[in-house]
Amino acid sequence: MNTQKNTEGRGRRRISDLDRVIGQNAKALRLGAGMSLEDVGEHLQISYQQVQKYEAGSNRLPLHHIPLLCDLFGVPADLFLQGLLPARGMRVDDDMTRVQACIARVSDQTLRQKIVRVVDILSV
Repeated sequence: MNTQKNTEGRGRRRISDLDRVIGQNAKALRLGAGMSLEDVGEHLQISYQQVQKYEAGSNRLPLHHIPLLCDLFGVPADLFLQGLLPARGMRVDDDMTRVQACIARVSDQTLRQKIVRVVDILSV
Protein backbone atom coordinates (compact mmCIF):
# COMPACT_ATOMS: atom_id res chain seq x y z
CA MET A 1 0.00 0.00 0.00
CA ASN A 2 1.17 3.47 -0.81
CA THR A 3 1.47 5.57 2.34
CA GLN A 4 4.67 7.47 1.59
CA LYS A 5 4.94 11.19 2.15
CA ASN A 6 4.11 13.30 -0.87
CA THR A 7 7.10 15.42 -1.86
CA GLU A 8 4.85 18.03 -3.49
CA GLY A 9 3.05 19.12 -0.31
CA ARG A 10 4.22 19.82 3.21
CA GLY A 11 3.61 16.74 5.33
CA ARG A 12 0.74 15.61 3.14
CA ARG A 13 0.41 11.93 2.44
CA ARG A 14 -0.61 10.31 -0.78
CA ILE A 15 -3.89 8.51 -0.81
CA SER A 16 -3.33 4.77 -0.44
CA ASP A 17 -5.15 1.74 -1.80
CA LEU A 18 -6.67 1.39 1.66
CA ASP A 19 -8.16 4.89 1.42
CA ARG A 20 -9.63 4.09 -1.99
CA VAL A 21 -11.22 0.84 -0.80
CA ILE A 22 -12.73 2.54 2.25
CA GLY A 23 -14.11 5.29 0.02
CA GLN A 24 -15.58 2.80 -2.46
CA ASN A 25 -17.19 0.86 0.36
CA ALA A 26 -18.61 4.05 1.87
CA LYS A 27 -20.16 4.85 -1.50
CA ALA A 28 -21.62 1.35 -1.87
CA LEU A 29 -23.09 1.55 1.65
CA ARG A 30 -24.57 4.99 0.92
CA LEU A 31 -26.14 3.79 -2.32
CA GLY A 32 -27.38 0.61 -0.62
CA ALA A 33 -29.08 2.76 2.00
CA GLY A 34 -30.66 4.91 -0.72
CA MET A 35 -29.02 8.07 0.61
CA SER A 36 -27.64 11.08 -1.20
CA LEU A 37 -24.25 12.72 -0.76
CA GLU A 38 -26.11 15.55 0.96
CA ASP A 39 -27.72 13.15 3.47
CA VAL A 40 -24.34 11.75 4.48
CA GLY A 41 -22.72 15.19 4.55
CA GLU A 42 -25.44 16.49 6.85
CA HIS A 43 -24.97 13.55 9.22
CA LEU A 44 -21.20 14.11 9.33
CA GLN A 45 -21.61 17.90 9.38
CA ILE A 46 -19.49 18.34 6.26
CA SER A 47 -20.23 19.35 2.67
CA TYR A 48 -21.52 16.87 0.11
CA GLN A 49 -18.43 17.70 -1.94
CA GLN A 50 -16.21 16.42 0.86
CA VAL A 51 -18.23 13.19 1.03
CA GLN A 52 -17.77 12.86 -2.73
CA LYS A 53 -14.00 13.26 -2.34
CA TYR A 54 -13.91 10.55 0.35
CA GLU A 55 -15.89 8.18 -1.87
CA ALA A 56 -13.71 8.89 -4.91
CA GLY A 57 -10.60 8.21 -2.85
CA SER A 58 -9.14 11.64 -3.53
CA ASN A 59 -9.33 12.54 0.19
CA ARG A 60 -8.82 10.25 3.17
CA LEU A 61 -11.95 9.46 5.23
CA PRO A 62 -11.10 10.39 8.84
CA LEU A 63 -11.30 7.53 11.30
CA HIS A 64 -13.62 9.47 13.60
CA HIS A 65 -16.28 9.46 10.84
CA ILE A 66 -16.45 5.65 10.68
CA PRO A 67 -18.59 5.18 13.85
CA LEU A 68 -20.94 7.93 12.66
CA LEU A 69 -21.32 6.21 9.29
CA CYS A 70 -21.85 2.84 10.97
CA ASP A 71 -24.68 4.39 12.96
CA LEU A 72 -26.14 6.07 9.88
CA PHE A 73 -26.07 2.93 7.71
CA GLY A 74 -26.74 0.47 10.53
CA VAL A 75 -23.70 -1.65 9.68
CA PRO A 76 -20.57 -2.90 11.49
CA ALA A 77 -17.29 -1.05 10.93
CA ASP A 78 -15.62 -3.99 9.20
CA LEU A 79 -17.77 -3.39 6.11
CA PHE A 80 -15.62 -0.36 5.35
CA LEU A 81 -12.62 -2.69 5.00
CA GLN A 82 -14.47 -5.21 2.83
CA GLY A 83 -12.43 -6.20 -0.20
CA LEU A 84 -8.99 -5.61 1.27
CA LEU A 85 -8.45 -9.28 1.98
CA PRO A 86 -10.75 -11.17 -0.37
CA ALA A 87 -11.68 -14.63 0.82
CA ARG A 88 -10.47 -17.53 -1.33
CA GLY A 89 -9.31 -15.21 -4.12
CA MET A 90 -12.81 -13.85 -4.61
CA ARG A 91 -13.03 -10.23 -5.73
CA VAL A 92 -15.44 -8.20 -3.60
CA ASP A 93 -17.33 -5.55 -5.56
CA ASP A 94 -19.86 -2.81 -4.82
CA ASP A 95 -22.84 -5.13 -5.25
CA MET A 96 -21.48 -7.62 -2.73
CA THR A 97 -20.82 -4.87 -0.21
CA ARG A 98 -24.32 -3.46 -0.73
CA VAL A 99 -25.95 -6.87 -0.25
CA GLN A 100 -23.98 -7.45 2.93
CA ALA A 101 -24.94 -4.01 4.23
CA CYS A 102 -28.62 -4.64 3.48
CA ILE A 103 -28.57 -8.00 5.24
CA ALA A 104 -26.78 -6.45 8.23
CA ARG A 105 -29.65 -3.98 8.65
CA VAL A 106 -32.23 -6.77 9.06
CA SER A 107 -32.77 -6.92 12.81
CA ASP A 108 -34.91 -10.08 12.85
CA GLN A 109 -32.41 -12.96 13.08
CA THR A 110 -34.84 -15.52 11.62
CA LEU A 111 -35.57 -13.33 8.63
CA ARG A 112 -31.86 -12.66 8.16
CA GLN A 113 -31.15 -16.41 8.09
CA LYS A 114 -33.90 -16.90 5.48
CA ILE A 115 -32.41 -14.17 3.30
CA VAL A 116 -28.98 -15.79 3.52
CA ARG A 117 -30.51 -19.14 2.49
CA VAL A 118 -32.17 -17.51 -0.52
CA VAL A 119 -28.85 -15.94 -1.54
CA ASP A 120 -27.16 -19.35 -1.12
CA ILE A 121 -29.75 -20.95 -3.39
CA LEU A 122 -29.44 -18.23 -6.02
CA SER A 123 -25.65 -18.35 -6.06
CA VAL A 124 -25.40 -21.86 -7.48
